[in-house]
Amino acid sequence: MIREKIKVMADKWNENQKTAFISCILIGLMTHGYMYFNKLSWHDDMTLTHIGSSYAVGRWFLGVIEWAVNRCGGYYSLPVLQGCASLFFIALAAVLVVDLLKITKKILVVLTAGIMIAVPVMTALYAYMFTAAAYSLSIFLCILGIYCTWKIRGIQGILLGMGAICLGIGCYQAYIAVAVCMACMILYLDIVDSSETEWKILGGGI
Repeated sequence: MIREKIKVMADKWNENQKTAFISCILIGLMTHGYMYFNKLSWHDDMTLTHIGSSYAVGRWFLGVIEWAVNRCGGYYSLPVLQGCASLFFIALAAVLVVDLLKITKKILVVLTAGIMIAVPVMTALYAYMFTAAAYSLSIFLCILGIYCTWKIRGIQGILLGMGAICLGIGCYQAYIAVAVCMACMILYLDIVDSSETEWKILGGGI
């Protein structure tokens, strides 16, 4: 059933989006494969066997995720599972970024996906593998929020975007910067695009 749903979703993607997803997966495996398929622990990962600080530090959605995981059998330190889940979420985020920024050249699509998964921030994140999947979900949700706001016009898109970003920063507050930067880049593209009027750009920014 899950495979069928993924296939239906992928069939709706254009060639550039499929390229972004596959490139992110392959580059991610080449870049971080050693962390995915080996158990290397230090700092918090040596002592924490759960998802980490949640409600106490304002990361309420992390608490919800931990509750759901515990209901499904408990939390385990499995780098291959957590690492690949993280890779999957970043690959989905790359698909949205390519569409939002209107990237059409194949080489730029591959580079965009590669940068998103090979950036040093991701390498540092995998030092805390116990929470890598949740934090990668946070990145995806923040970008999804911007995607909904820009692609779904009207109040529905705004509400969906707000909800996704709310869940994203509920995982990790620092990733609000991901949403802000994504919005700024889209606004910049609107400004340099002569087909967009000043009032439409201003409305999009608001």
